[in-house]
Amino acid sequence: MPTDSALLAEVPFLQLLDDTERTLLAEQLDDVEFKEGHTIFKYGDPGDSLYIIRKGEVEAFVRDDTGAKIVLERATVGDFFGELSLLDGGPRTATVEVMEDLEALRLDRGDLDEFLRRHPAAALDLLTAMGRRLRQTSERLTHTASRNVNEEIEDKRTVIQKTADWIAEFSGSIPFLGLHIVVFTI
Repeated sequence: MPTDSALLAEVPFLQLLDDTERTLLAEQLDDVEFKEGHTIFKYGDPGDSLYIIRKGEVEAFVRDDTGAKIVLERATVGDFFGELSLLDGGPRTATVEVMEDLEALRLDRGDLDEFLRRHPAAALDLLTAMGRRLRQTSERLTHTASRNVNEEIEDKRTVIQKTADWIAEFSGSIPFLGLHIVVFTI
């Protein structure tokens, strides 16, 4: 399937590029395919590429300190992922798994670097697009529902429950065992 610069015009990260720049960038892209269930990359892996979905679906997620899965995004046709590592060369900030067989375009850091050397004005367009994405993320975080841990842990037990808990705690303690040794010895 030939690379289509029209698809790049729909990608928010590349929308600010002009038609000529998108056409030239499209020539740098590689076609890749992954089967359902394949992990494209994992959190912490080295990263140097961005993917643009032509067909299929992926899920980007992280695991919290308890091991619970937190889904960050389900990306489909026209969506992209991996841009942060593409730009900063740092490790991946999420794991991406294929949910439906995937056909995608991959842009490597080296190809982007070569493109930007030839078209330096395009760098400002990409920075503007990243700034917009960061603003959207910031906006989402300000509306995220969170709870005060101190309020959540507030003790709401009755007096009877507190007494039962104290008895259970004391009966398993060293002073309780010492007291029984003394009583049994006497």
